[in-house]
Amino acid sequence: LKDLFLNVNGLLQFYLRNILSKGIEKFMLVHAERQ
Repeated sequence: LKDLFLNVNGLLQFYLRNILSKGIEKFMLVHAERQ
C-alpha cells in the first residue's frame, strides 16, 4: 500500500509540474506581448 501511495504521489507531482510549467510559459508569452 505504501508503494502505491508513493507511486501516486510521484505521478501527481509530475503532472502538477507539467501543468505549472505550461501555465508559466503561457503567462510569459502573454506578458511579453503586452510590453
